[in-house]
Amino acid sequence: MTTPFFRILVKETLPKWVKNSLLVATSAIVGDVLCQGILVYNNHNDPHPPLPYRTPSTNKESTMSVFMKEWDVKRTMIMATVGFFVTAPMSLFFHQFLEKTFPGNAWKQIAKKMVCNWGFAPITTSIVFAAVAFLKGKSISEAGSKIEADLMPTMLTGMMYWPFIGMMNFRFVPLEKRPLVGSIASAVWNIYMSNQTNKEFVLFLTPHNTYTTHTHTTHTQHTTHNTYTTHTTYTTH
Repeated sequence: MTTPFFRILVKETLPKWVKNSLLVATSAIVGDVLCQGILVYNNHNDPHPPLPYRTPSTNKESTMSVFMKEWDVKRTMIMATVGFFVTAPMSLFFHQFLEKTFPGNAWKQIAKKMVCNWGFAPITTSIVFAAVAFLKGKSISEAGSKIEADLMPTMLTGMMYWPFIGMMNFRFVPLEKRPLVGSIASAVWNIYMSNQTNKEFVLFLTPHNTYTTHTHTTHTQHTTHNTYTTHTTYTTH
């Protein structure tokens, strides 16, 4: 004989959690694929793609064919895993917490929810950064360095995007539909988040290239705080 708690868990809480997690994971996949696609497109149309570019393209190749060669499936799966097991549960729990603490959709209550939401945003974003780093085999100190370097820029960018989304979500969307609306908005945000969480592995995000001509080839790379400079000398005969 099942207990009332078990029935509620199986019939209500668990299906809601799985559905919400699938939505968030799907949003993470879409965001990461679009992010990688943008990077590949930019490199494919650059006559001098910066290092490292694993499969230099030719004019005969389409952007899609190059993308299929360059697509880092493991990275996409890591983003989906973090979305399913980390981001989604935190989001669902936090929305429920905010609604119980500040019930209703009056503007005063919405303001309280948004302030509280932004108060916890550095914590949740740090957890996401750390989770991605750990799944990529990084150490605790490396995850800490990642958070220290990229948390503040991510928060500042988010302040230009999420307040409007949050206001509309809290004001007009029922509680059970808010994760869905959030996941749709996150499809756009996840393009940026995918870039931020994987920045140290994509050296051509902010390239500065200089090209000179000599009778030998030299490749030198200097890296400082996720800013990358590439000097390339090409051989001519």
